[in-house]
Amino acid sequence: MDTMIEEINSQESMIDVNQVEAIVDNKPNSVLDKVLVTEEQLLAGWEMMQGSGKQDTSFLSDIELDPSRLPLTITESGEKHFDMSKNISTGKEVTLLDVYQEFNEKVATKYKIFQFKSRKVEKKYGFDVAEVPLLSEYLEVRYSASDPVLPSDLQGSTFSHVFGTNTSALELLLLGRKIKGPCWLDVKEPQLVSNPVSWCRLETTSLKPENVSVSVLSPLPPPPPLVVVTLNVRSVLNPKTYQSEVVMIACLVHYAFNVDKAPPQPPFQQHFCAFTRPVGQPWPYDFREAMAAYTATKLERSDSERALLGFFLAKLSKIDPDLIVGHDLCGYDLDILVHRMTINKIPHWSRFGRLRRGNLASMGKNYIEKNATCGRLLCDMKISAKELVRSRSYDLGALCQNLANTLVVLSSTAEDEEIELLHLKENVRVNYTVEEVNKMFGSSRDLLHLISATMQDAVYILRLMCELNVLPLTLQITNIAGEDTLLFSNLSNLVL
Repeated sequence: MDTMIEEINSQESMIDVNQVEAIVDNKPNSVLDKVLVTEEQLLAGWEMMQGSGKQDTSFLSDIELDPSRLPLTITESGEKHFDMSKNISTGKEVTLLDVYQEFNEKVATKYKIFQFKSRKVEKKYGFDVAEVPLLSEYLEVRYSASDPVLPSDLQGSTFSHVFGTNTSALELLLLGRKIKGPCWLDVKEPQLVSNPVSWCRLETTSLKPENVSVSVLSPLPPPPPLVVVTLNVRSVLNPKTYQSEVVMIACLVHYAFNVDKAPPQPPFQQHFCAFTRPVGQPWPYDFREAMAAYTATKLERSDSERALLGFFLAKLSKIDPDLIVGHDLCGYDLDILVHRMTINKIPHWSRFGRLRRGNLASMGKNYIEKNATCGRLLCDMKISAKELVRSRSYDLGALCQNLANTLVVLSSTAEDEEIELLHLKENVRVNYTVEEVNKMFGSSRDLLHLISATMQDAVYILRLMCELNVLPLTLQITNIAGEDTLLFSNLSNLVL
């Protein structure tokens, strides 16, 4: 997101706080002898560094909202302040200018914040820190998001607490523009981007937050339908490396899934299964003929895990889903997919989401897994079911048995139950362990049965989402909660 700044007053008082009477040894990081800022100027509005009385628009475009609110620390009488390093009263009355000077000369220098804006604000406090007054004056500071984040426990001789250091630019935009949940937005003066930072077909930018506002059209058009992809991943254990490797990915696709209406019937329009063989294990001798005769779904065979992941990534990028649905998606499926993409060095791995990313080697594992699906919604049915229903277990088999009236049997009893191996009966789910999945690549009949079971599990996952009305309920909750929550957070129960 491009950096943003909110103009407080068109008649702002811009001061050059880097003007000094003398600079020690002519060094850029030297402590300023005397800053030419008066308390009247500070209280008049925003004070900006490196200005000359004129608004520097190029600087404004390079600053992102990241405020840190520094409250004054005063005595019980409201007149004296405490020296936080010694926790004793100095007998000196603290002013807002004292807080500003400490931030400018010590805090900003220590954390290498060379440009910032500040102003006086009065805010209320409603949390559990006893020493913070309910109503107090604060010094609000805004600086570029490219600069370091201040520690949340930062203290000084003129202030005792710092607030808002972990507030994201997205949260500030939602609060500032009063965007309450998914809604139609009016974007003024959009400009095409010459160097795109995403994989989106159309990418534009707007220079000011004020150009984004909630649409006032009446009546508003209905929410746009979503492209929904349901995933089901199977893996096996490599006996040499003792690492899990992806061998099969089942996908269901619907290109116009409404979020505010009853789910469409059928809930998917396209389906396919991509698979490969475990390392060191050959294909069954008659699998080519058996694969040609199999018509339950479209099959995509790959000769290696790397080829499988490359095909899946290209297919996902072409489909360009808005919502990815799965069971234990955030706990296992995403982790193993991203991890195996990292191990196999899949090119353009960031197409898993919509935001362009650099080389995998330059990024940490946790960063990749948390940001791999930027721009796409995630619906983890294991998490959503915990919020909507009570069950002793939230495994896929237990949820199917309780909510979808499905008979769940173990693979070892499948023959006794007289289950057709090639075309599974409706409302019957066969559960396989990782060891059994590996063995089923030994014959064409068992492998095609595994493909059918994997596709059927994907259907059960999608049926659970429709049975529980996850999308309409989440949309309503997000609109009611307003700025405090996001549709992505409610679907996957993750904190942004």
